[in-house]
Amino acid sequence: MTEEPGDAAAAEHAVAAAPKNVLVVDDELAGLTFAHVTASVAGAAAFLADVNSPEAAEAWSLAMATSGKPPLEKTGADEAADFLTSDDFVRDVLLSQHFRDHATPVLKDPLANFIARADSVRTLKQQVDDAFPSPDFATTYVAERPAAPADLMGYDLLVLDLVLRDSAAAIDELVRYLKKMGEDSYPRELPCIVVLSGSPELISESLRFSTESNISAAGLLLLPKSDIADKEFGTAGLRLSYQQLDRQRGAAQRMRVFMREWIGALESARAKASKTLWNLDAAAMQEIHLSAFMDNDPFDEHLNDLVVREFLWHVESTPLVGKAIEELDDCFQKQFKPGSDPVLIGQRFIAPRLNAQAARDLVAHFTATGSSVPASLSASDAIEAAKGFNRIVPFGAVLAPADLKNGAECLVHITQQCDLNSATRPLKDGTFKPVSAIFAFVQVVEVSDRSIPDHKTEDLVARGLSINGGQYDLKLARGRHLAMPIPSFVKHAKEQGLNVVARLRHDVANQFLVATANLMTRVASLRTTRVEVLKARVYLYGKQLPGGAPLALLDPNNGQPAEIQVSRQGRLHYFRDETSLRIALWITRTLGAHYGATDFDTERAWNSLSCGLNNNDLINRPVHFATKTFAFADLAAQLASANAPDPKVQLVVVSEP
Repeated sequence: MTEEPGDAAAAEHAVAAAPKNVLVVDDELAGLTFAHVTASVAGAAAFLADVNSPEAAEAWSLAMATSGKPPLEKTGADEAADFLTSDDFVRDVLLSQHFRDHATPVLKDPLANFIARADSVRTLKQQVDDAFPSPDFATTYVAERPAAPADLMGYDLLVLDLVLRDSAAAIDELVRYLKKMGEDSYPRELPCIVVLSGSPELISESLRFSTESNISAAGLLLLPKSDIADKEFGTAGLRLSYQQLDRQRGAAQRMRVFMREWIGALESARAKASKTLWNLDAAAMQEIHLSAFMDNDPFDEHLNDLVVREFLWHVESTPLVGKAIEELDDCFQKQFKPGSDPVLIGQRFIAPRLNAQAARDLVAHFTATGSSVPASLSASDAIEAAKGFNRIVPFGAVLAPADLKNGAECLVHITQQCDLNSATRPLKDGTFKPVSAIFAFVQVVEVSDRSIPDHKTEDLVARGLSINGGQYDLKLARGRHLAMPIPSFVKHAKEQGLNVVARLRHDVANQFLVATANLMTRVASLRTTRVEVLKARVYLYGKQLPGGAPLALLDPNNGQPAEIQVSRQGRLHYFRDETSLRIALWITRTLGAHYGATDFDTERAWNSLSCGLNNNDLINRPVHFATKTFAFADLAAQLASANAPDPKVQLVVVSEP
């Protein structure tokens, strides 16, 4: 049978118009029950089951109006008590408009906690319904998770409540459930997932959802219920969050595949490397040790370098890992803005609840070894220190005083190995060959969550070293180095209180050696993507705002101007995930209230704020982006009402000097 062109077009339209399927697993949103009443109100079962109590009497009169019940005197006491403690009573009476309109304090007062809970649930459900309206969405509410997690794979979006009725260990239960869903469905693409909760554990235990369920954060959003109830986020924020998750489904899937294959390769490499080491055993280890000792190399670094490369080779040679990396590469390249030079991200993936410390640690582990720091120089005899200089102050050692401060200077040991070997072997008369140890000067730049410095591309920087409980970048002080005979340096180090506080990896230290020898060297191997992070306040500035004065984005917790973090890379400024969404929603509301704007594209603004803007860039008509640096106390003078722009509006990001 031949398909008519009209039939094909109709079928295509039907597919395009098919609603997105949303499943909400939340025992409250699926319908409050009498168990919720007793959980909210102590003693509720007792006074409602007592048909002689004033509360039961009023409850029954309301039931007569809403459920058609006969008068109480014509109903058996047991039958009445059963109804007044049933889920039907909650659904048909307590949650009815008639109850809200006609119940008196006799019943409302003892049930006040449940009534407040019911109002909150009603508001939350309405916002979920408004975020995913028919016919674009088909939303189903259930009180329990399906026994088989694979049953959820037919949905486009899962909205999962963290704490369900009778949850004993909510985080553990949901993490295990999500992990099983991922394992049972692999390699199928998972639905978008939003986890809701009013529990503070949702945020405090946020990292467990990815690390233990093996699901990418690009496809899993953790959202406090208070955010949805907040008018600044609400329906629009929930809908935009889903749209972003939906755009990221491919990336989330590729990340999940990569992690699965990579972890599998690690396990396989562990077994293969272990077999290699056992085949070599102590005899070969002894030869490796002799080689290190004869070169005055620290044995731990020498051995670890050999073993790690053996381990890494087995990971690198795993075909599935290579394929997964290729797919990630392809996915990320597709997010570039077409025609941009230099290359810019056109669609930035959200990373909610990103652990900034973990990102810094990743860079730090690339830069420095995890080997133990050698013994203090001050505790070593000068002669013995000279003999064992390679082991006490190995190549790449960072020497610093105990009281390390931002802006101070440290030393990085960059003496070539062959020079050290001859200089640390005493001559027949007990003296040492007069060879100098060479050190590069580096400037210390402190790093923290609220202060992540940027560096010029020509700077040579060892990033994120952990030293004495702090984290620091070490920037090469070009044109400056220290050269001293080893015995003299040992004495100098003791006098200045210098000790080895970290050890750069050999290849990284070698870059400092090369850069010191050739001041024109610019090293690409140390270039890692990290941007400057500034503390800032955000204002909308326009003539039609109240009094023409700048209007601040406020902190909902205290009503004061919010202090947020803005990332700066060159001239490009951007905000991370929830901040960029919050600002976009705030702009939309403000333009609607003061400019009558009804067509502001919130989603486009969110993406622009996430991907990055230069000074004077158009975010979305009529809002332009601007950055300024001045003391917050000078706001009135710097953004004077008389100078407010019109008709355009500026989003002004203000950071202090």
